[in-house]
Amino acid sequence: MIGILRALAVFSLASFFALASYAEEVKLGLWKAFDYDVPDITPVFYGGESRAEKVAVSDYSVYLDVFYADGSVTWGERADFAQGTHDWQKVCGALVPKKPVKRIEMHALCRKGGIGRVEFRNFFLERREGKGERLYETRRSRWPFAAEDEIYYSEFRGREKVYRYETVPESAFRPGLKGRKTAVWTADSMRHVWPSHMPDAADLSSPRLLEFDIAKRETASAQILVSTACDTELEDVTVEISELVDGKGGRLKGKSAWHRVGYIPRGGMFMMHPQSPAFEAGWVADPLLPPAPMRVRKGATQAVWVDVSADADAAEGVYTGTAKVLAAGVEKGRVALSVRVRGFSLPATFGLDTAMGLMDGYLRGTYPENWKKIRRQAQDLMLDYRLNPDDISRTELPELDDLEHARKRGMSGFTLLHIVPRPENPNTKWVCYVSPGEVFNDSFYPAFKKRLDPYVKELRARGLVKYARLYGFDERPREYYRGMHTLCDRLKADFPDVKVLTTGLMYNDISAVWKKFREGKATLDEFIVTDIYCPLSSVWKEDISDYLRAKGKQIYWYTCGSPRWPYANFANYDYPLCEGRIVLGFQTHLFRADGYLFWHVNFWNGPGNARLDDGDLFFPHWLVRTQITTPGDGILTYPGKDRVYPSIRLAQLRDGVQDYEWLQLAEKRCGRAAVDAVSRKVIRSLSDFTRDPAVLRGVRAEIGDMIEKSKTR
Repeated sequence: MIGILRALAVFSLASFFALASYAEEVKLGLWKAFDYDVPDITPVFYGGESRAEKVAVSDYSVYLDVFYADGSVTWGERADFAQGTHDWQKVCGALVPKKPVKRIEMHALCRKGGIGRVEFRNFFLERREGKGERLYETRRSRWPFAAEDEIYYSEFRGREKVYRYETVPESAFRPGLKGRKTAVWTADSMRHVWPSHMPDAADLSSPRLLEFDIAKRETASAQILVSTACDTELEDVTVEISELVDGKGGRLKGKSAWHRVGYIPRGGMFMMHPQSPAFEAGWVADPLLPPAPMRVRKGATQAVWVDVSADADAAEGVYTGTAKVLAAGVEKGRVALSVRVRGFSLPATFGLDTAMGLMDGYLRGTYPENWKKIRRQAQDLMLDYRLNPDDISRTELPELDDLEHARKRGMSGFTLLHIVPRPENPNTKWVCYVSPGEVFNDSFYPAFKKRLDPYVKELRARGLVKYARLYGFDERPREYYRGMHTLCDRLKADFPDVKVLTTGLMYNDISAVWKKFREGKATLDEFIVTDIYCPLSSVWKEDISDYLRAKGKQIYWYTCGSPRWPYANFANYDYPLCEGRIVLGFQTHLFRADGYLFWHVNFWNGPGNARLDDGDLFFPHWLVRTQITTPGDGILTYPGKDRVYPSIRLAQLRDGVQDYEWLQLAEKRCGRAAVDAVSRKVIRSLSDFTRDPAVLRGVRAEIGDMIEKSKTR
């Protein structure tokens, strides 16, 4: 035992290293525990030094597990090292506990896949208040939107961690196009292109051609880029897209449109993914704004997002056209368009059931004067992207007219209510979860049932009840299960046609005892609770899912700020763009998830009812300032002055749903085994899959050929 440790606890070790490879997970051997005879709430100040060579892993950090006197634990309090290659770097972290700390376990970690070589030294842990130490600092260029750099840092003062921004007037970062004044080039929709990203020789020598391969009732996207030299600026830049016609002059029944790509400041200190945009990039592309004349600044690249769609009654064939880039009416470049329309159509009702959290509370808070009008527009936006505009955290029943409208547009499911007491404050933005005592009592269920009775009766009359579900117990642990079981039994007796969906941790607990259960040494009775289990995607197991399905359950899955690399995710706007498409498309189909949940798409963090200035192309920190470890999480749409705008990441999810629907059609016509064999060219496991857009598109074309060459079974 160590006594009450308040003084500096420093431990150095001989410099050591570890090599990581994609075939094995690396866990380094530095580990030290501190126990306290008298637990207290003294702040924890900690850190260490490391140097790295070509490091690309999920977790490279000084890492604490903090055990409290009441038995609870904070897992993964961490200070991250920069990845890539660097000399000795010192990182510091601070934890200000709200409960007395009993034990701290300290680790140096370089783990979860990846490559590289690291060395560690001079780790320390102190129990004391802060003295103004700077915990971390990152410098980002604001070029081309400002001729300055921005420094983002955190300080440890007293019992607080204080976050600060500073700007440095002059930036030495000047990329700029070399050898010419301007360039018009193209990129795949799954490729990250940021404002300081300049085209390479391959980009400039490639044909200016955008190719689209779509089914009827489908939309696809691509990018046109405009780059300038350091002494060249373009004003009033617009794009003109011609009609798309086939070889006989027939016009494509569908739409073609372009969007201005907007940029948001990158958050966090280090790359969250080995394939993130370059560290120097201070801005990342995501918002999609309506067409309007725009300015391309000196030494910058501006992206234009092009969408092409085919109507349900479009004729099969190949259609061609052009997109001209104009600056003040003068043509700067021309891109050829080629659209192949397949001989099959996507279903009118979405093939993948999604529960995408378009939260009423944040719509109401951002658009207080007309939030219901904006809600309908935002719902239509989600439906345009073949995603259900759901709100799993809703505490007011959805309006029936909204549901009727969404069903006509393809909706495949919706949440009735969140299983929590009705908030006393009608302006409450959201309720994540409640304590067991707030719902497992004599008064909650009768009041909840009273609200549902007339509403469910009306859903049945309108033929909408088959789409309905309830949601509750967000990631709740074992202490909830008995009460959940009783409540779900009552719901099933009173509302047999309404399922209950939960991210409660029963699936995780089944996984923990699965081996013992198979050996006859454990029972799973307490974990067989609800209709729809929804584990995190990285927790999914085929045999457990099959077992639950045999008991009549469905298995959805979800992602949020987790899982991180090497698993697929899209919450962080630094992740490869293809990952959202991979999750909802090939992975969901191959592993047979019954649906996908994402908690929120409009978790806007602006002060009051802050909205974007629609004339701008770069946006403020308030959108992402609270998302330090997963910047962009919860923000897949953006609040404009009088409407909600989509994003590049939202388009990836749309494409994933469309991929899933192609796979469904192929399975129906060619059988599961044949389709899975092709899918395995993309997906080898949940953490091993291609991130190459060309490979993904090639396999997708192969699936399309399978559909067209086969006969319906």
